[in-house]
Amino acid sequence: MTQIRQIWDNLRFVSDCSSFTEEQIKTIIPILKDEVSAREVKRIRYLLQRSGIKRIKRLEDFDWKFNPGLPRTEIMDLYQS
Repeated sequence: MTQIRQIWDNLRFVSDCSSFTEEQIKTIIPILKDEVSAREVKRIRYLLQRSGIKRIKRLEDFDWKFNPGLPRTEIMDLYQS
């Protein structure tokens, strides 16, 4: 499947993209990629809002003293990989 077809299907457009010329495809692909990214950000924001999470806690903010049995180095290595 071509790149344009994958993006087109991902965005669930009902029209057909097979009639585009190479020049049109080169022009539209960056626009479509931006659209995919914007939709993903919107989806994540919506899901976070629906989840009821008030604040996103980062690993840097985590209180490792609360549960000293957690393997901090392994978790941080996984986080950084």
